[in-house]
Amino acid sequence: MRLLCRFILLQAVSLTAIGCCCRDGSRLQPEAITGRKLVEPADLLRLARGTQWQVATRLLGTTGQHCFTYLKEEDEYVLTTYFVKNRPDTKGGIPFYGLYRNGALEGILGSLPKNVESYAYRSTTASRPKTWGVEDESRILEILCLDRLSRGDIEEVLERYANPRPQSEPNIPGVVWELLMTDDYAARIESDYARNIELLRHFDGFRIALGMTKSEVDAILGAPAHTAEVRPDLLLSIYAKKIYGDDKDIRLDINPLYLFSPVAVVFQNAKACRVYSRGFISRDWMPGGADYGL
Repeated sequence: MRLLCRFILLQAVSLTAIGCCCRDGSRLQPEAITGRKLVEPADLLRLARGTQWQVATRLLGTTGQHCFTYLKEEDEYVLTTYFVKNRPDTKGGIPFYGLYRNGALEGILGSLPKNVESYAYRSTTASRPKTWGVEDESRILEILCLDRLSRGDIEEVLERYANPRPQSEPNIPGVVWELLMTDDYAARIESDYARNIELLRHFDGFRIALGMTKSEVDAILGAPAHTAEVRPDLLLSIYAKKIYGDDKDIRLDINPLYLFSPVAVVFQNAKACRVYSRGFISRDWMPGGADYGL
């Protein structure tokens, strides 16, 4: 009977949304799950335009999560995601984006524009990010032109997340998952999250500086999973691990929201000129991109 109940519960879990019931490591502390240092709201509000990168990093206690490093004419732009604490029980934090130009803060951005498309999925439709070419810089340029958030804007977002609408029903999938979580399985998940954090630190776009050669980048990130010549003077290398499919490089039984990111580096005339992380790497830049989490 116990095995039958367990089977029924597993089937119920498999039919629920990933965000609700996925292996979220609920017995772990937030930073052990996400690998993110959550920023205190008061510290984020202390950032002012012109704050130097090193000063912001000391103040917030984190570099944030790399989005892109981009060279436009003589200016180097960096976009990073800061995850801000909103409630004591939070895991992922509220995302805000810090945009830096030549090492100084240009401003804090809110949600980024989404460029999605619909596609047929079984008997219904689903949505996914549109693909774009390696030389298509329109999305980056659009982000550089976004309005910066004022202090009042940031406070409004923080207030909205700090006082969420009450739920009329309990989180049944989360309760079910706790019932299914044996000590052995919990230990394996904890090990998977620890391994994922190691990969987050390894595949970190902030480790790559513009102007590096491919051999220098390879020495830091290892051999690329894919390299392609875009044109004679432009080379794309993607550094990643295959996490899905039959012949995956690594198995991680964790919430996909917190997976480590591939790193794509574009070399122009043998020097790194752009560095991209998840959200800024098109899935069709490499064969089987979806198997690498793109």
